[in-house]
Formats: sequence, structure tokens, C-alpha cells
Amino acid sequence: MDPALDALVDAVESGSVDLADAALRRDSAVPPPTVHLLHKHLRQPYIGSVATRPFRRGADAAAAVTRLGLLPSVTLATRLVVVWEYADLCAALDFPGGPFPLGLVVLDADLTDHVVHWHPFQLRGDPIRPEWGPVLRHPAAQLPAPVAELLALWRELRRHDVTETRAKLEGAGFVITWAADLAASTATAPRGLTRRD
Repeated sequence: MDPALDALVDAVESGSVDLADAALRRDSAVPPPTVHLLHKHLRQPYIGSVATRPFRRGADAAAAVTRLGLLPSVTLATRLVVVWEYADLCAALDFPGGPFPLGLVVLDADLTDHVVHWHPFQLRGDPIRPEWGPVLRHPAAQLPAPVAELLALWRELRRHDVTETRAKLEGAGFVITWAADLAASTATAPRGLTRRD
């Protein structure tokens, strides 16, 4: 990992937890799987984010999650923060078993390694509110196959046109937000980089 980006990754992680907490309190739902793109050689290392398109359970969900690696690949991102809610993704991928534990997964990955930060929570009360448990850190943790494939796709570092790739992804329903757009719409950074209001 690159120590120069660690503080920014921490801010993205914190903002992602705040976003999930707010969504759970407001809608009893979680944000879709999302990838945050960073590049260590840029003056502003946060490039932006891409959230998955709507998907059906099973193979379509797996394909949508894997495709989250395409924009990071063509932008030549050097580090990713991938965020998803564990139980929600397990259900979407039709994993056997369950019920699955509730927890926000924050995957911090560079071009060779990854670390999973597990943010467990329980839902309490009426109205529903999440109670967050202690964060656990798992270096090189095993990943769901579509997330591992997302990382493999990103690490190909494809030389495709970024504008064309963005247009295709947005046409398919992926939600892409560039850092420049966020900076223009909010006065707070880097916490504001994860806002979607």
C-alpha cells in the first residue's frame, strides 16, 4: 500500500460508513456496491467513484459487480476502495446458506495486495437504527468471486478511451461521479467526496 494515500483511503472508508448508516436509518437499505478510484501520481489522487447498475439476482448481479473494475482499469487507477454490504451481496449472488451476517465491507486494494475492513452492525429499534461493532482487519482475505474478478479486470490496466467507457457504463445504468464534479458541488473534502446528495 502507499502511505501517501492512506489518509485519503481512511476518509473514503469513514464516509462510506456514514453513508451506509444514513441510508439504513432513512430507508432501511444500503447503498449499492461502489468502487472509489485513486491514483498516487495525480495532484488530486481521488479520481471519483462508480456504483453498480441495477441487477437481477444470480449471474446478472455477478456480472454487474465484475464490471465495476472496468472504469478503474481504463483510468489506470493505482488503488481502489471497494464497498459493499455483505449480507445484501450474498443474497444478490444467490450464495447458499444464510442468514448472512450484516456488515459493511471496505476493501482497500492496490495493484498487488488487498486488505478487508469488516464493519459489523445490528439493526435495532423502531425506527431502525444500526449499532456498529468493532472494526476487524483481514489482510489478503478471500473475496467473493465477482469481487476478485473486479480486481483482476482493474489490474489489466486496459488502454481504452475513458470517455467512451464512461458513456457505455452510464448507458448500462452504472452511476459514475468524478471528483471534479463533487468538488464543484460541495465545500467539504475529502468527506464530501462520498456524498450523494
